[in-house]
Amino acid sequence: MTEALEQAAIDEFSLKNASYHVWPYWRELLSGQCARMHLPRLILPAVQLAHNRHQRTEGSELAGEKTEERG
Repeated sequence: MTEALEQAAIDEFSLKNASYHVWPYWRELLSGQCARMHLPRLILPAVQLAHNRHQRTEGSELAGEKTEERG
């Protein structure tokens, strides 16, 4: 690959893939901190599904921003 990546492609990749790489470390950190503080153990699910993170609804801020831009 000799061409530079477009910023839009980098942003899209980071929004869709970063959480998959960070999630296991976040799970371990949360579980470890609960154990160190002698709190009940909180265990997050093993996977975080992308379709749950980026759902847009009519009442969301993103929908409101789109409406303002057109208006």
